[in-house]
Amino acid sequence: AFNDREVDTIFLLSDGVPSGGKIDDPDLILNEIQRWNQTRRIPIHCVSIGGPTHLLRKISRETSGEFFQVN
Repeated sequence: AFNDREVDTIFLLSDGVPSGGKIDDPDLILNEIQRWNQTRRIPIHCVSIGGPTHLLRKISRETSGEFFQVN
């Protein structure tokens, strides 16, 4: 999404548990998001579906997005 010049907002739908990707450490994930987003500053709105919310709350806060929780 960061490589698409037409994208101006990202919606991330997740259970909040980082797993299965190249990076599973929440701090490293946040560092990568900050690096990818340092020039474009795309807001990332996070939707948590019944899982832990700490990482998703932090992503939305640090990117000027909004956080939503669905139980």
